[in-house]
Amino acid sequence: MSSSSNKRQHGESPSSGSETRADVPVRDRACDACRRMKIKCTDKENPPCKRCRTMKIECRFDMGPAARNGFEDSEVFVKATRTRLDSLEGQVGGITAKLDEISSFLRRMAAASGGVQLETPTSGSEPSPTTSAWQGAGGGGTSPMRPQPRPDPADPKHMLTPDILYADPLDSSTTIPWGTPLAGSNVLSSIAHPHDNAIGGGDEDDDDPLESAMRNEPFSLLTRKEEERRLRDEGLPVGKRRRIDSDMVGDWGRSPIREKGDALAGFADPVTLGWCSEADGRELFDAFFKHAHPFLPILDASVDTWEDPFCITVILWVALRARSGCRPASELTTKLKEHAEAMGKLTLFSPIATLETVQALVLLSSWDEHSWRICCHAMAMAVDMRLFRCLPYLHKIRTAAQQPHSMLERQRPLVAGARTWLALVKQTFEMSFNHALPVQFSCPPNERSAYARELLDHPLANLHDSRLVVSVELLECRETAFWPYQSVVNQSAEHVDEQLRKFNRETNQWQEHWHKHYRTIGLPSDHFLVKEIASQKAYAVLYTNSVAWYGVHNRSDVLRLSPERRQWLGAAMRSAAFLISSLGSGPQEKDSEFGNHNFHVGIVAVARYLLRMVELLPEVCDRYTISLDIDKLLLKMPYYPAHPFTPLLTSTLARARERNVIPYTSISDEAARAGVAASKGENVREPEVDSLPLGLDPLPWTQNEEAPAADINLVGVSWPIDFNLASWFPTDDLNNGHLQVDGSFNTDMSSWFPIAPQA
Repeated sequence: MSSSSNKRQHGESPSSGSETRADVPVRDRACDACRRMKIKCTDKENPPCKRCRTMKIECRFDMGPAARNGFEDSEVFVKATRTRLDSLEGQVGGITAKLDEISSFLRRMAAASGGVQLETPTSGSEPSPTTSAWQGAGGGGTSPMRPQPRPDPADPKHMLTPDILYADPLDSSTTIPWGTPLAGSNVLSSIAHPHDNAIGGGDEDDDDPLESAMRNEPFSLLTRKEEERRLRDEGLPVGKRRRIDSDMVGDWGRSPIREKGDALAGFADPVTLGWCSEADGRELFDAFFKHAHPFLPILDASVDTWEDPFCITVILWVALRARSGCRPASELTTKLKEHAEAMGKLTLFSPIATLETVQALVLLSSWDEHSWRICCHAMAMAVDMRLFRCLPYLHKIRTAAQQPHSMLERQRPLVAGARTWLALVKQTFEMSFNHALPVQFSCPPNERSAYARELLDHPLANLHDSRLVVSVELLECRETAFWPYQSVVNQSAEHVDEQLRKFNRETNQWQEHWHKHYRTIGLPSDHFLVKEIASQKAYAVLYTNSVAWYGVHNRSDVLRLSPERRQWLGAAMRSAAFLISSLGSGPQEKDSEFGNHNFHVGIVAVARYLLRMVELLPEVCDRYTISLDIDKLLLKMPYYPAHPFTPLLTSTLARARERNVIPYTSISDEAARAGVAASKGENVREPEVDSLPLGLDPLPWTQNEEAPAADINLVGVSWPIDFNLASWFPTDDLNNGHLQVDGSFNTDMSSWFPIAPQA
């Protein structure tokens, strides 16, 4: 024991020498051990004290008061103490705020399950009835055949949980004023969530109208209240906005996705309803993802499984539709479609809006006949859910977050929303281009798909996401030469040529970039995604360059076109021939029966369009090869669910041969029988490739699986060097007898160059 301690033990005054650490009497100071434990030091006047004597430890008095060690040490001590107090207060405030959110959530659940009111239990009172309501209610209005599953905290994409799981982490620098009652939930919530305006997240009557007006949505709160009341009246949960924050990466703010309601209520999937066995359902489910899903990869096969009855019903219907081919729909196929349409109709007059509902509507619009109206409704729902903000939000996380790849499961809804948005943009572009209708929610070029390429670098992205990005970029290239509000008549020739020139240049750059991309990631040349580059470019070149046909009625008009326009038309014709050849026995033949509705309608439109172009430019193509490829296409028609269009193609082909536009082939009779069978909804045996006569190879460019649209040089025809484009409407005296071809040979082709659907 030190000398100072000996003096204290013998009752000597500590102020007698400079070796003591303080001039405070020993009786006013606890021993070192009691001071460390912050307990009362009993019998400190006669050391050892009671605690040290009982615990048989040394009773020392070496520690001096920290406040007497110096002014600077005192400042540090005070600041450290205040910091610890602030941190403790912040933690208590955060816990209280989260408990308040749990109470609000339980009140909403009780109200949705039958109007049970949650009362705060007092000491000795009975448990709240909310416990039984939570256990007994299946989410409010859920069908007893498909009870609502309990919330799964591990699945942030499909959970009905309070916003506490997505609460803002309380900033350690945020302090609560002294005297603030800890039970004041509103005050604590405002501190912990200064910008918490979640849909269904609690009372929002105090929402700042100034902030809403600043965001250009002054009606947002009032409209949201109406929607919430409607959902409660229907017995559906109000919904939420998902949070994408975590303690590891900091607050990323509210997710832009706004979901409302629950489409599961009152509906069940076909397996649960007993319409088909689980084994058959899984077989159809796997067939869809293997063969049909690559055409429109809106889902993620690794996580999107048996979760949503709407999606499951549409998926099974698509697989059965492909299996049936041109035959009449089976009873199960009809029931599946009616069930899917019933779930889709529910969203027309209800504020229900979930990510799975939009995905199912996109699939339904892609494979159903009434694609335009369904697609418009799906786009309206997606815009209402703010899915267009998913790509910019992912970009924000990538560039602003310190650890953007932490807590990836929290970002999965954003990735799914971005994928759904790109699929919808692709679908709406195609619908508009195919029917010359305005694009929904028009905006500056490339703004719809901003940061789309960054999606491919996200850890949760999959390989087929590139299919959507590739398609949207190509469709945006076409938008520059698309005038839905005006006719081509109102466009100057210089403006049309400039836009076509720009389109062909950008399309070549697009093709070069994505070929390089797929080579970089190691995809073989026969991969579906690589082959689709050529097919998509062929469709784009075919229909975009068709504007150059304006003013052409016969072959003499063709000779009046500029060399550049003739090159564009030649590229369009070669693209059409490539598409017919690739589907008859080329790279697109595999799994073509699983193609969406536009795929089958588009190929019939391309074949009829090609027949008309052959009439105008017979010297530019091999007419026998084209005739043979169309016959091969007719042999495939019985296996496509596009039987209403088969008679149209068959009659067009027959009249073209009667007028010697294209010749007969060795399989023309068999193709005609196949066309008749497809028209009647009957299947015929498809001839094997080896059994076809010699010389029935596909067109030369299909061997390299490359569309000839990149080659715009025309061979086999002599074009005049000088021409006059002063008149876009040729006079009758230019129609020489040996060049004039009667374009009325086919009465069902009143529109020579329609804007036909594409795949």
